[in-house]
Amino acid sequence: MKKLVVAVGALICLPLQAYTLDTDACMGTEYVYNESNKLEKYDPTVHTFITEASEIVYKGWQRIPPTIQNPYQRTHIIVENKSNQTVNFKFSPYHFSSNNGELVAGAGYQYLQKFSASNSPSSVAGAVMPSKTLGGIYFPFSSTSYFFSASMSWETTECLRSKPMMTTVRTVFDQNGQGFSEFYLNGGNAW
Repeated sequence: MKKLVVAVGALICLPLQAYTLDTDACMGTEYVYNESNKLEKYDPTVHTFITEASEIVYKGWQRIPPTIQNPYQRTHIIVENKSNQTVNFKFSPYHFSSNNGELVAGAGYQYLQKFSASNSPSSVAGAVMPSKTLGGIYFPFSSTSYFFSASMSWETTECLRSKPMMTTVRTVFDQNGQGFSEFYLNGGNAW
């Protein structure tokens, strides 16, 4: 009995090393499920219950800077999943009055390629983008002038070693019937 008490006492005194995620190993920000099964940003000082078998969700974000929509301008947002894994993509546009800068209801937009009404990046669940696919969001000419910007995000449960998404924003100007010009806001940088 004495040996058992000593053995248990020795085990209690051993320092236990908690498992911590290598937050530099994968692209994106790590999220874990807490004890209430709610997804929250990983914090090694709080999430001490995480093990190697715990599900990790990786997320990345990008914001499209404000651009103009009016009767002479239209915009395409082109998103590519260049990774070898499926990712979930979300898109939230914001429209602002060109008169006072306040949030307004903007003109509609259309989904292209992998995006559709049934695979909508604007839905709560977002759109599923398989590996090596392209999705588009088209803002046609609008009779009302307004500014818009957007927040975009991706998420996956797979550890990606390189940035999975590439986004190009292209705005085309109708120069009074004299042709079109275009520019790229972010040059298609990976994120």
